[in-house]
Amino acid sequence: SLPKIVELYLANFADVTATTLTESKQEIATITMADSKKFYKVEPAKDSATFTDSLQVGDGGSKYRQSSITWNISGEYTPEMVDVIDSLSLGRFVIVAKLSDGNYVMFGRLTPMEAETASLESAAEATGFNGITVTFTNSTVESPVPLSEDAIKTVLGTA
Repeated sequence: SLPKIVELYLANFADVTATTLTESKQEIATITMADSKKFYKVEPAKDSATFTDSLQVGDGGSKYRQSSITWNISGEYTPEMVDVIDSLSLGRFVIVAKLSDGNYVMFGRLTPMEAETASLESAAEATGFNGITVTFTNSTVESPVPLSEDAIKTVLGTA
């Protein structure tokens, strides 16, 4: 069973200049960022963030992975939300998900995550959701990769 996503960290794909893997190639050992660039923390609406990573088989037997992350950002639609939805819609990102068990997983290391859907929602009922829903996807050759303690420090800006 996979734990749920509790926090997301986004960096522009071009701002992550390098990553290295551990000897086992099962974990991100280090992350190198361009000068003065950083990951930005996003707090998804409670229990709204999900991810999938699926094997895809193309014509002729070619195989690749397709990753997808969906989450909601709750709140009133303000001028700031316009900037948020535009930035998310048009950007190419490396996304790190912090899971409820305390582990961190990176998506988009080799191929950037890009918005597939970015929509505004408004519900009139008292229990309805108001805010933004976004889905990011990519097609790549590797599954999402867990982060080492050193890589986590870079994501959190404490390295």
